[in-house]
Amino acid sequence: MQNIDVGRLLVQLAGQVQQAADAFAAELEAVPFADATIPVLSNTDPTPETSGAALKARLRSQMTTGVRWRETMQRFTSDGISTAVEIGPGNVLSGLIKRGCNGVSPSQIATAADLGL
Repeated sequence: MQNIDVGRLLVQLAGQVQQAADAFAAELEAVPFADATIPVLSNTDPTPETSGAALKARLRSQMTTGVRWRETMQRFTSDGISTAVEIGPGNVLSGLIKRGCNGVSPSQIATAADLGL
């Protein structure tokens, strides 16, 4: 059996994640973000935000910032949010909402077809 230097492996992985995050940030710069009309909670900062520039910055940090999902779910119930929309494939977050947020109904948008496009 081969010995694996886990510390070195983690450093290499972190470097690869940062490279991917930098490439994503570069692509994101070209995408215009308008201010939101409905406050958005992100899992990197679970406070309501409507500024397009701030939302873009939060999205940029998604790949390198810890997920604050428990705080986000607490925010749903404390702010009286009744519907949470999960955008993207899968329904893991919707399942967590069903189990952890009484009174919050999850909904999913997985593809453009779900929007009628």
